[in-house]
Amino acid sequence: MKRALLISAGLVFLVILTGFRYSFKPFEGDITYSITYVELPEESRDFEDMLANELFMTLSKTNIKVKQELMGGSQVIVTNDANKTSEMMMEMMGMKIHVHLTKEEMEAESNQLEKPVITEFKEYKNILGYKCKKAVLKTSERTIEVWYTDKIEAQHTDFKNIKGFPLEYLTTQEGMKVKMTATKVESRKVEDSEFNVPDGYTTYTMEELSKMMGGN
Repeated sequence: MKRALLISAGLVFLVILTGFRYSFKPFEGDITYSITYVELPEESRDFEDMLANELFMTLSKTNIKVKQELMGGSQVIVTNDANKTSEMMMEMMGMKIHVHLTKEEMEAESNQLEKPVITEFKEYKNILGYKCKKAVLKTSERTIEVWYTDKIEAQHTDFKNIKGFPLEYLTTQEGMKVKMTATKVESRKVEDSEFNVPDGYTTYTMEELSKMMGGN
């Protein structure tokens, strides 16, 4: 159950990252989010302490890295926007696992995502000094309330039809309600080496990882 929860969390954030796109003057630096689990399904409540409470994002012109610290491990996902591939790295239960996702696998994942219905609101609030506008995205499976700014030059796949970058969003899906709020935005020069897969990881395919975690 613990393994399944960890891999499930990794795949959720992978879906979130699939298809990141940048504008002509991309933001380069770090964005940190706090994670609040507003509601959890009953079967997941016993494992709440294992879930991440922060998300660390590093962006460059062609790469984005997202890291979460979990109880007893961590999860890192690196997405390369130039070649449309992704690297998923997990440390858990004494294992260091790396999964390379090809362009075809990334596209297949992206194509499965339902296009949301977007409603814009003339409501604003300040987050870290950025004026943010409210929008709500709805699909048959989830609802996302997002506050976004047009002053950060990057776009998220779930918000690709919104002209801005999310600094806060509340996702409701299958009995789970999760709130992400930016706590730091720091512009800096980011080196390509920050996106490399570190030594010591064993590489698996997604199929191999699924079988190892008890999947079909």
